[in-house]
Amino acid sequence: MKVSVIITTYKRPHYLSEAIGSVLKQSLRDFELIIINDDPDGKEVEKIILSYRDPRIIYIKNKENLGGAKSLNVGLKQAKGEYIAILDDDDVWLNIDKLEKQVSLLEERSDYAMIGAGSITVDSNNEKEIIKTAGEQEITNVKNFLFRKSPYFAHSSVLYRRRDALLVGGYDESLPRGKDLDLYFKLGKLGKFGILKEYWVKHRDVFNLERDIIRTRYIDSLFHRKVLWRHRENSFLFWLAYFRISLRCLLFFFLKSLPFPYYIYRRCRYGKFSMAKNN
Repeated sequence: MKVSVIITTYKRPHYLSEAIGSVLKQSLRDFELIIINDDPDGKEVEKIILSYRDPRIIYIKNKENLGGAKSLNVGLKQAKGEYIAILDDDDVWLNIDKLEKQVSLLEERSDYAMIGAGSITVDSNNEKEIIKTAGEQEITNVKNFLFRKSPYFAHSSVLYRRRDALLVGGYDESLPRGKDLDLYFKLGKLGKFGILKEYWVKHRDVFNLERDIIRTRYIDSLFHRKVLWRHRENSFLFWLAYFRISLRCLLFFFLKSLPFPYYIYRRCRYGKFSMAKNN
């Protein structure tokens, strides 16, 4: 088995079929698709998964809600592929050659520990583009790159070796957020990273309220800071990164109580102004 693709899903049936379809369309055919349903009562999600008759799909239903990191580790332990690819349940692979090209590159470059790619973030309500994240580069000092760069690259874009992920302990189950960043730091000790210039992932910003965004950004920042501190070193880049993320935590802490400036910012940048639920 060449690749194990892992999708974890929790109460988000709306985009799951599109995510699964983007995997099944891949030109590389030697893969298994492991789908972990983290909602024991999720009948709608289960119905979608069981509607597929592709023998490469392996369906796992957690007996209890485990959370993202534990569910990903369930997938890692189940996986038989030499390589691991991750896809969030609301994301989509845009290129049918994604797996084939990334596998080819990792097999050519034994000094690479991970391959990422560009992504396009869109508003889930109207599919309008919000931001593009990409960069064709070879990252030799992964730690310094992760200190400098935020956002780094989409979790749904990565391909890495299963043995490497198991060697570093997989995903940290104590982290409800920031588990991908923590894994990147750990894998970065084993080799270089490559980020390809192509936009191979569509990532959805799934929020109904601007307040949801502020609250999520605040929680993300807290765990980002926690991960940075865990991988700290006495260097200028680390302290700069830690200072920046601490300011971000403080900013979103105050925006929770006074969100209007953020509404204006998003209105100016994205043409959005959602103080109430979008219809």
